[in-house]
Amino acid sequence: MGKSHHRRPAFLIAGTPQPGKFMSKKLMEKNCQFIKQNKTTEHFNSIFSYFLLYFFLYLVLFFFLFYSNNCNIFFS
Repeated sequence: MGKSHHRRPAFLIAGTPQPGKFMSKKLMEKNCQFIKQNKTTEHFNSIFSYFLLYFFLYLVLFFFLFYSNNCNIFFS
């Protein structure tokens, strides 16, 4: 019967203000800021890795096409 309060993930606790709970307002704000910061850096890292991946992919494709066609544009 005592299942009224489940263990919620930290980001949910930080995102929703809960008066009278175990988190003070200052700590909650700090937590929220930390999570937002984490999310933005994660987002940037994923974009950067995708960019690098596709950059190398297109580079390889480009050279493969030019070498297979025997175009001597750059080596004339």
